[in-house]
Amino acid sequence: AEITDPNAPGTEQTYNKVDVVLTATLESRIGTKVTLDFPNLAWEDQDQIAVFDGKNTAPNPFTYQAPVVEDETTEETNPEEVTPAAVAVKSSVVRPSFSGSIAESAEELYAVYPYNANATLADGKITTTIPHEQVVPEGGNIDKSALLCVAKTTSDALAFKNVLGLVKVTVPAGMTGITSISVEGANDEDVLAGTGAITVSETPSFVATDAKNRVTLTH
Repeated sequence: AEITDPNAPGTEQTYNKVDVVLTATLESRIGTKVTLDFPNLAWEDQDQIAVFDGKNTAPNPFTYQAPVVEDETTEETNPEEVTPAAVAVKSSVVRPSFSGSIAESAEELYAVYPYNANATLADGKITTTIPHEQVVPEGGNIDKSALLCVAKTTSDALAFKNVLGLVKVTVPAGMTGITSISVEGANDEDVLAGTGAITVSETPSFVATDAKNRVTLTH
């Protein structure tokens, strides 16, 4: 499809979009994310990531689909041998994948989870929002909006990096009638949520432009 870039200065600029499939991994947890089952995480159907192709400030939605199985070859040695020799070992790796469309001429992709239609990309930084009011679904243990992570790539493989740390709150079994729990920073400068710009790198950083130092969880 031919798309007009509304952000192009001067005359209108058009570009073609193509359907692609991107694989997504999270740091050392190959093939994992989004529902917490301590200590593991797993992507779920209909999960979406926002992908920026550099042709428009608005993100492209990509939706989780069936995992991609890739063959991988590694070299291993037996340390008990007098003269260890490397042996090629083949294995299959299952990688979660997402489908969507990007500009055909895209050279570098930036991505953020969870998907936010209002997220933007500028100067290598993704601006998005971590809500200060979060809802834990029935049977769940976290609001997905708190699982903020980012990635960039020049290929079809995204390696997401966590942006935030998490706080685990346990409610005693005998305590009933609780409808919400609030967590507040010790100082006004403590950033627990809000809107901010994320520098996408091996160690992402979040600089708040509208900081919140209190988060309320409802169930």
